[in-house]
Amino acid sequence: MRWDNKTFPSLNVLRVKFDMPLILPVKANSSVQSPSEDHLPPTRIQFNQISQSIHSLAAETKFGLRLLLWAVLLIGALVFFFK
Repeated sequence: MRWDNKTFPSLNVLRVKFDMPLILPVKANSSVQSPSEDHLPPTRIQFNQISQSIHSLAAETKFGLRLLLWAVLLIGALVFFFK
């Protein structure tokens, strides 16, 4: 079923969900791997890599939010001052 944008120009979004697998198993040759190897826990190196990725993403997000906060405060102060 496709959405008809001519009849309904706007679309109400009720929920958005994002899923991201933390660690995917490496499947070089599926005939060599047994089914039990697909469910092995992550190695310490994989865990450290994903931890570092999450840490850097959190730092970038924190910086962006701080920048956004200062921009909102500055615009609010200018609007208040020149009102």
